[in-house]
Amino acid sequence: MNSKQLSALDLEYYSKVDHWGGGPTFDGIFIFQPFVSSTDVIEKTSCYLDLLPWEIDLPPRHCILFLPESESSVGVSIMFTSSDMVGEPTSEFDLFIRPCQFERLTGKHPEGDLEGCRKPPLHELVRLLVSTGNRLKSDFSELKFLTLDHEDNVYISPRVSGAPEGIYISQSIADALQLDAKPIFQDRHWNLSFIPWGFQID
Repeated sequence: MNSKQLSALDLEYYSKVDHWGGGPTFDGIFIFQPFVSSTDVIEKTSCYLDLLPWEIDLPPRHCILFLPESESSVGVSIMFTSSDMVGEPTSEFDLFIRPCQFERLTGKHPEGDLEGCRKPPLHELVRLLVSTGNRLKSDFSELKFLTLDHEDNVYISPRVSGAPEGIYISQSIADALQLDAKPIFQDRHWNLSFIPWGFQID
């Protein structure tokens, strides 16, 4: 699937403002320290993901992400912010998917148990985000953490004492996809597994 293969049903779906709101969202949060250029990061990301800019009357920036292997697509919203976190300039790049769109893609709400989800599109989505993280890490040594989880959970940042640099994936995703990831930070605030930079999901 590519941008020329959106069906009439897809076009109708993505044109509805209601499908670009609500939460909790499924997030891929990339943390850079110190600051990096938002333009550079977004340009590089656009080289690694098949993204079609999508105009909808809601902030922030929106795109359609194509998942060619599973012949699927999903709406992705983009935010980039910078702040002075724990005394050091930090940039946060967030790719997030609204719950109705995540459920349309996988058959499951991002906040719930993902067992029994449609695995091919979820696997491809996670693989693409992990691959993008690894490639951005090669481009930007400032990239410290990537967290894939729903927004109500705490993501990994320099504020988390003792967190090794790398990729953190919600335990529900790791379990659903049977990923070879190490459980870490398992308490009431989060439920994550860890993989190091450079790890590839087959």
